[in-house]
Amino acid sequence: MIFYQKKKIKIESDNSFKIKLDKNFKVKDYNINSKLKFDQIFFDRNFQNLIYLKNGSIISNFSNKFYNLEIDSSYNFLNKNYNNHKDNILNLKLTKDNDIKIKSLFKNNKTKINTKELTKYFSDYKNFIKDQDIIVSSDNSVNFSIDNKNNIKNLNITSNLNFDKLKIDYISTKIKKRVPEYNNKIFLVGKNVLVDYTKGFTKIFSSGEYALNDKNDQFDVFSLDILKDNKKIKFISNLEIKNNAFLIKEINYKKEKQTISNLMLDAALEDNNIINFKDISYFEGKNSILLTNLHLDQDLKIKNIDKIELNYLNDNSKKNSLKIAKNKNSKYVLESTNFDGKPLIENILKGDSNNNFLKIFKNLNSEIDLKIDKFYVSDKSYLNKLSGKFSIKNNQIKFGKIDAVLDKKNIFSYNLKTTKKNEKITNIYIEKPKPFIKNYKFIKGFNGGKLYYDSIEKAGLTKSVLEISDFKVKKVPVLAKLLTLADIQGIADLLTGEGIRFSQFEMDYESKGSVTTINEIYAIGPAISMLMEGYLEKDKLTSLRGTLVPATTINKTISKIPLLGNILVGKKVGEGVFGVSFKIKGPPDNLKTTVNPVKTLAPRFITRTLEKLKGS
Repeated sequence: MIFYQKKKIKIESDNSFKIKLDKNFKVKDYNINSKLKFDQIFFDRNFQNLIYLKNGSIISNFSNKFYNLEIDSSYNFLNKNYNNHKDNILNLKLTKDNDIKIKSLFKNNKTKINTKELTKYFSDYKNFIKDQDIIVSSDNSVNFSIDNKNNIKNLNITSNLNFDKLKIDYISTKIKKRVPEYNNKIFLVGKNVLVDYTKGFTKIFSSGEYALNDKNDQFDVFSLDILKDNKKIKFISNLEIKNNAFLIKEINYKKEKQTISNLMLDAALEDNNIINFKDISYFEGKNSILLTNLHLDQDLKIKNIDKIELNYLNDNSKKNSLKIAKNKNSKYVLESTNFDGKPLIENILKGDSNNNFLKIFKNLNSEIDLKIDKFYVSDKSYLNKLSGKFSIKNNQIKFGKIDAVLDKKNIFSYNLKTTKKNEKITNIYIEKPKPFIKNYKFIKGFNGGKLYYDSIEKAGLTKSVLEISDFKVKKVPVLAKLLTLADIQGIADLLTGEGIRFSQFEMDYESKGSVTTINEIYAIGPAISMLMEGYLEKDKLTSLRGTLVPATTINKTISKIPLLGNILVGKKVGEGVFGVSFKIKGPPDNLKTTVNPVKTLAPRFITRTLEKLKGS
């Protein structure tokens, strides 16, 4: 194997020879010692095309039994732009008996070099590390042997290096989700990087600084240890997070800029691309998040997790303390003394399926027991002594039951079951559901009532009925606009004053994907009744139409309210109007409402009203 190019070399030499001849004048034994001084030696480009040797010496000693060679030299880079420093030193020792054994030491100090010279040896990193100049210092040794078939054996590489600011281009929505200011760039300063490669096993111990922008005063510290063999890569890291905000929206946690937190990982990447986190620890002051034995597949779905412990103050200033642990039967137990479930309730009421926690699992099959002392559903209201159980199969909840007391005195009950026909039936009952209703921003001043919710879901289609009885509302912008447009100012005043009471509200609707079809909404009360239908396309379009009628028994009830009766019905039978028909249509933030007076009510409205009056 030829390592050098065949070029002219200027040399000085000092040599000695010792030769023994036998009686036939044939060479019996020999020993040659030589010391050469050279100006420059260029390596064969198939071997490497980065440096050449300069102003060095070669000391050799060989005989018919052994061969020793030692090279002491400085070296320069083939690219003259990199030769900005003179402290580049190389020492190479070569011995030969059966195999050729090579030991080499080389170092450089503060060499300015372009990363393209390095990435050509590590092609996997070309997409992340664009061409840029960095300053590198290193102290390295490379030892190996070559057998008689030119095979490299027993390769050992050790390196101690540091480098200045290195920019890495890395597009990641996952980092952006946690660090809002992340702009797809990472800047690294390697202050101490130790590399040891021996017999196929690589160890890298590194520490330094990192930043997510190129401002010199916004670097945080990191350490990263990597151990790699043929089967897996193990890494242990400690990351300081100070100069960036850090979010975990799923649990409503936010770390502000300039507060210090630490993220520690102890993990391994298996040869089947499964990531096993032995431990994940996050600390920020008194806030802590701990995960144990988290296994992720190549799509970052959870295959297994043994334990989660959360203790933190969320951005609602609520203390959260929660522990989820797997027991010996592979069942999970979730326990909490205090947990703010308001964000979870808001997402459920919005119908935001993207927040379904089961989607983060690969294929969960387990049971979960719940025991929560306080589960906040709003800023002040909470479910007390919550207990329940869920059975999950193939990432689907097959059975669920929760019982709790709302605000220390009201019943909360949740039940879910799956039939043999694979129909998922859900039943919810809540006494005085104000804490839940107040999450609907278009309803203000809700009070009293009992809420019943029943649904059947199959093949992506959910048919639901929502009933609320005996409640009062004080502010519903859409209803207020209807009353104003219909010139029913008396009832509009009630709505903004003491409020309008309803004895019954029913909503019959179907949901599939992002579309909700409202078959019927019917509300009846002593001052006003309403019937409507339509559909809603999530975040895009609302389309409703219906009839609004003052008083439940039309003329009779209204006429008992002297002033209001005169306005709406008139002093004589037949005067005035029975109500209005209306349409509401448009995107959620720009609804258009139109009304028309009606003197003849639709049979459907009359039938529904009589049904309710008869039932009462």
